[in-house]
Amino acid sequence: MSGCMAASDLMLVYRLYPSLFLDDLGLETSGNEVPDMMDEVRYEIDWLLKMQNSKTGMVYRGIQYETQEAEENATNPGRLVLQNEDDDSTAMFAATLAEFYLVYSEYDSSYATKCLRAAEKAWASLPKKLDNTQEQYFAAASLYNATGKVSYHNYVKTYRTQSSLSSLKKEIELRGDVMYLNSRRKVDTALCNEIMKEWMEKVEVLAKESNQNAYRVCGTTEDEIFDNLFYLTIINHVITNHEYGTVLGSHLHYFLGRNPEGISYFQDKGY
Repeated sequence: MSGCMAASDLMLVYRLYPSLFLDDLGLETSGNEVPDMMDEVRYEIDWLLKMQNSKTGMVYRGIQYETQEAEENATNPGRLVLQNEDDDSTAMFAATLAEFYLVYSEYDSSYATKCLRAAEKAWASLPKKLDNTQEQYFAAASLYNATGKVSYHNYVKTYRTQSSLSSLKKEIELRGDVMYLNSRRKVDTALCNEIMKEWMEKVEVLAKESNQNAYRVCGTTEDEIFDNLFYLTIINHVITNHEYGTVLGSHLHYFLGRNPEGISYFQDKGY
């Protein structure tokens, strides 16, 4: 799951601001006519492909030390073993590899297609009676964008009619919304309008909350602040707004050191 989230984060930023990412960072892969950040994403995708069960299509949650005692033994940590397969990891895998196909096809269509096939295999391995989970929603939105298949679109519409924006909305569901709103396929206009309406209402609340906060941020925990920052970033990209830009700047200052601990969360050092 964490690997999928990291890769998806990088791909989202790249899709929003492609001109910022060049092929000249001085890495081993620099100069191969692929943005260096996408080279790093591919490295993670290589790993994710190894986490798929080639027979079932399901995806392992990750790896761990065989025992707790082994993990705590720094000199001889012991053997690493695969964690169990589960539906959420499989759905996130499908979402991430379908998203990778969309971004990477222009650089290596053969490898990108391999990833799309793995994504569809993962989706097919999920229970026939799919749960209405945010992970499966993100997967369906990504796969619909990549393939245009009606079955994925139907899942997106069914899920979204049963979901509404609230304080309980999670980050992965937001990714599904972004994927659908930016789809290159034919979309349900009414559904897109409803998503945007909900987002605008949410962001207006967040902007007011920020103005009432001593640090000019929205939320009380790091995770909540990050989730709210996601809303603000996307909306400000769609509709450039001075107020939203100011709030975004305040969030950046917060993570760089204007926070109760007085440290940069990026470096764990003083401001």
